[in-house]
Amino acid sequence: MLAISSLFVAEKEYGLYVVCGLPADTFMKNPNLRKDIKKELDGEYSFTMDAGETWRICHIEIATIVMEGAGALLAYTGRNGAPPMPAAAEAVVFDVGGGTTDIYAQKGQIPLAEFCKNSRSAVEKATQMLAAAFEKKYRELSQFEA
Repeated sequence: MLAISSLFVAEKEYGLYVVCGLPADTFMKNPNLRKDIKKELDGEYSFTMDAGETWRICHIEIATIVMEGAGALLAYTGRNGAPPMPAAAEAVVFDVGGGTTDIYAQKGQIPLAEFCKNSRSAVEKATQMLAAAFEKKYRELSQFEA
């Protein structure tokens, strides 16, 4: 976070107001984790990006921690020409990553917990399954081909 933010901020001292995302299952099953993340990340950090020639200070404040799908929904609706989401609208986000697929659902601004889940199947597992099936019938695939 410090390294990337320093590429965009020229000041020697600056602040970041951060929203973090957690997978749906992790968010719901570990409510204390959100407090722990905030406790661990909130604060002042001194760092250097040039082997100690200059030092910078970053003040980090964790604004909130949301389910990953909620963040994606907020980032999309009402921006770049997309229509704003009506207050009572229902929405679902499928977040397909390398190791998991998360499902986030909400009605209005309220998450529908019974639909917010994740699966350990995602891009990497699908790639492995495809490669194994192809190899069984034809030949071994390179990582690039898979």
